[in-house]
Order: sequence, then structure tokens, then C-alpha cells
Amino acid sequence: MVPSTFKSALKACALTGMTDEAYRLFMSMDDVYGIEPSEEHCSCMVEALGRAGMFEDVQEFINGMPPVKLGALIWKSLLLPCRIHGNMKMAKYALEKLVELDSSDCSAHLMLKQVFLMLGKWEDASRMGVQNEIMRTNSSWIEIRNKVYEFVSNQNTTNEISDKLAEINEKMEEIGYIFNRSELLPMIEEEEYGGVGRHTEMKAVAFGLISSPHGMPIRVVKSVRMCGYCHYACKLMSTFIDREIVIKDPCNFHHFRDGKCSCRDQW
Repeated sequence: MVPSTFKSALKACALTGMTDEAYRLFMSMDDVYGIEPSEEHCSCMVEALGRAGMFEDVQEFINGMPPVKLGALIWKSLLLPCRIHGNMKMAKYALEKLVELDSSDCSAHLMLKQVFLMLGKWEDASRMGVQNEIMRTNSSWIEIRNKVYEFVSNQNTTNEISDKLAEINEKMEEIGYIFNRSELLPMIEEEEYGGVGRHTEMKAVAFGLISSPHGMPIRVVKSVRMCGYCHYACKLMSTFIDREIVIKDPCNFHHFRDGKCSCRDQW
């Protein structure tokens, strides 16, 4: 087996909650195959243990790692399960380590801001100034007939896309869609969350709906983590648009079908 194979297998174990299998694979790298685990392999183990809520084991695992492998990837992998489980203490610890490595890392501050929001700490979240940086980096892409189309924040959409978004929003309201305020990703002002058309992935999805054959899956790539608002919206949309929706963000792969997502709402 090659290192990349172990990385894929460890990541799969992390996403499916197979912590024992992840640990067995990790230990076999050196013991059986003579492959020294890299920082990427270690980060997969941190994510696997963290997603299972085993934060004491995470701390023990990190303490046993060589300092040279304790890079940004390790701490970002720890922030993700901290957000899922609402572990503020560990999230702050991971962020401090990230800041030591790179004080300008916007994505780290954004993840901590999401933890604040999930716990209802709106004042703490509002003090974290990451909005402008996220606005500049937030974009989504979709490929239609071998041509890639990019949608960015604050971009004016065509009338056709706006009409499709309005149609989707109306249908969602008809079936009782109400977003949860704690799910909002604070990349733009809250009053702009009146519908699905403000976010880049939703613009890309709408464009895919009007530009590709009926029934063809919609596949979108996004530059930043998908927010809870759009995640829930896509789950709901997948129940009535007669399409599968696939969105790949830096944290996970989301396959929406029949009102469910392949990430099991953990990303």
C-alpha cells in the first residue's frame, strides 16, 4: 500500500466513525508496511478521534506526535470536530496553536466563530473580524458543457438565475422551510439571509438547474466551508427538484439526495 491509500482509508474511517479501524490502519503503517505516517495521516487520526468525541484521546495522540509534524493541518483537523461537538475549550486551544503558526489564517478564525455561533455566543462571534476576508475568498464553480462558471460574493446575477432562485425560495417556503439562526455562517450581514440567493453555491446550483438537462446531477465546488443555512436548504431542495446535488467544500463532500446528505450533517 502507498501513503495516499492510507490517507484515503483513514479519512473514510473518520467520516464513518470507525475509530478502531482508523487506529489499526494507522499503527500498521509503520509496524507492517514500514511507512512513516505524515502530518496528513496524523491529521486524519485527529479528525477520527475528534469526530467520535474522544478529545482526551486526541490530546494524548497529539502529545505523542513529533513537534515537526504539529503543523496547521493538525490544528485545523481538530477545530472541525470541536465545532461539531461544541467543545469551546479545545477549539480555543487549537486556535491558539494555529495563531502561533500563522496569525493571519482567516479560516481558523472563521471556524472558531462558527463554534461561538453554535453555542449562541453572538457577541463573541461578532468581535471576530473575519467578514471581509471571507467575502474576498468565497466563490463557487460549476462546469456546464466543458466550461467552468464561477460565482463570487456580491456578484449580480442574471434575471434568469434570480428568477430560478426566487422559484426555489418560494417552493421552500411553501413546504415550511425555516432556517435556524444558529446555523448562519457570518460571512455577510444577517439581514441578507432572507432567501437562498445570497450564497455563491446557491447561485451555482440555480445556474446548473437552468443550464443542464433535466435529471442531471448538479455538481459544485466551493472555496470555503458550506454554511449550515445552505446545507439544510440543499437537503430540502433535493426533495423536490428531481436532481441530486453534489457540493465539494474544503471540509467535506456533500451528496444531497431525498432530503439527506452523505456527510450525515457533520462537516
